[in-house]
Amino acid sequence: MRIIKLKGNPNIRDIGGTYHDVAIKEGMLIRGRTLRSLTPEQQSFLVEDCHIRTIIDLRSQDEREEAPELIIPGIQYEAIAIFERQKDGISHKDNEKKDIFRIYRVLPKMDRIYYDMLHDESLQNIGKVIRRILPADENEYGFYFHCSEGKDRTGLIAAILLLILGVSRKEVVKEYLVTNKMSNGKAFRYYLWIKYLRFQPRFARKVGRTFLAKRRYIKVLFSVIDEEYGSLEAFCEKGLGLGTEEIESFKNRLIIKQESD
Repeated sequence: MRIIKLKGNPNIRDIGGTYHDVAIKEGMLIRGRTLRSLTPEQQSFLVEDCHIRTIIDLRSQDEREEAPELIIPGIQYEAIAIFERQKDGISHKDNEKKDIFRIYRVLPKMDRIYYDMLHDESLQNIGKVIRRILPADENEYGFYFHCSEGKDRTGLIAAILLLILGVSRKEVVKEYLVTNKMSNGKAFRYYLWIKYLRFQPRFARKVGRTFLAKRRYIKVLFSVIDEEYGSLEAFCEKGLGLGTEEIESFKNRLIIKQESD
């Protein structure tokens, strides 16, 4: 996969590329985080070199108000929130650093957050995102989909798209964990701040881990597929509302056919 390096905007990558025996076109599906303070040259780079045409913002309304989306000429914007922050008992003001302890104490474990995202209204919203991408017109590709940090909501969407394209679960996990190469710095800064300035080492470890991708988090997706639907096909049909023709058209569009010997 191609890591896209933009100063001040870590954790952006094209999930196209070769995954063992599946080759996916590049410049079609790009995952990342909220874009910040891009220079005109960086904006041109995203449009001309990365071929981004459509941005899908997965954040809640509160998050979008706190950090408005950067408007880039020539790119179409859409907001499809996976969940609204109020559902987790976190208000607009809780984003301030002075409230960080309350934020992380009221949040459930990350495993539970992933489980919740794959059920009820959040799953319906994931289905909206997937159904927005799969049948899109040619001029709407590539898609840039993102949440705040580009780890959890973005990670789930990327994993589902890759599974639909035939990428193995092992390769999906490897792609998901790439986030840690770009998020370790932030996790470490929060860890040091809480451990040495607030003298709470155990809580510091908990907060630091929140910014990291863990293998067991994305495996919640696999468990839901296996235990609640029985197969990826059933998950796509019943959970995401996808039809067979949509899936096959998507695969034909993005998968690079290998020449036979």
